[in-house]
Amino acid sequence: VWSTPLGCENMSGLKTCMEAMGASAESTSTGCNKITKADTAAEISSSDDLLRLRNGVMLPRLGLGTWQLNGGESGGSCDPAVLAALQAGYKLLDTASIYKNEAAVGQAIQRWQATSEEKGRVFVTSKCSPYEMGLERCQEACKASLERLGREALDLYLIHWPAVP
Repeated sequence: VWSTPLGCENMSGLKTCMEAMGASAESTSTGCNKITKADTAAEISSSDDLLRLRNGVMLPRLGLGTWQLNGGESGGSCDPAVLAALQAGYKLLDTASIYKNEAAVGQAIQRWQATSEEKGRVFVTSKCSPYEMGLERCQEACKASLERLGREALDLYLIHWPAVP
């Protein structure tokens, strides 16, 4: 389900959000370029599009959550939504094993990287569900998420609403 604020119907997602935060169109385009061209946090530390965490990790301020996006065998609604977000300039994607769409998210990232002129880095977050709690089960869940996403590593792996036994 897409929701567009009144008056923003003809604006791309990143531009809309940046303008809503008071950033200029110039900072929007240069901020994205800093994300895609930089290999170190030092090179991108001045970007308005990123937040430096205490451990030095640069976290994109704008991301797409994929909860309720149907993965399905052909990507369902997830594949086109993730692809559109990446094309609009989003650099953070949030998914979880319990969403059942990690494969579609991974395929969309791979398609975007294969076809886009802007071969930027995408910050990917996934989560361990309450059904995967415990050290060994969580490690196996993370490995399964990596496989479904087609990635060697995740940028952030979270405990999704921790369950109490």
